[in-house]
Amino acid sequence: MSYRPRRFRSDLNFAIAQKLRETGIEIPSPQRDLSIRGGVVRVEMTAPESKTERVVVDGAQR
Repeated sequence: MSYRPRRFRSDLNFAIAQKLRETGIEIPSPQRDLSIRGGVVRVEMTAPESKTERVVVDGAQR
């Protein structure tokens, strides 16, 4: 692959990312962080040996 197609792809990706930021569109990325934007979250261990967790968010189980 020559230099030019890689540069075009990079420029295109940069332009797409810039337009998404300008319009306020966020694309989630695969990461392990958890952000709580409001409400109360309670995490309970249901069985210590099974490593299964239940998360309750504002009264709804998930």
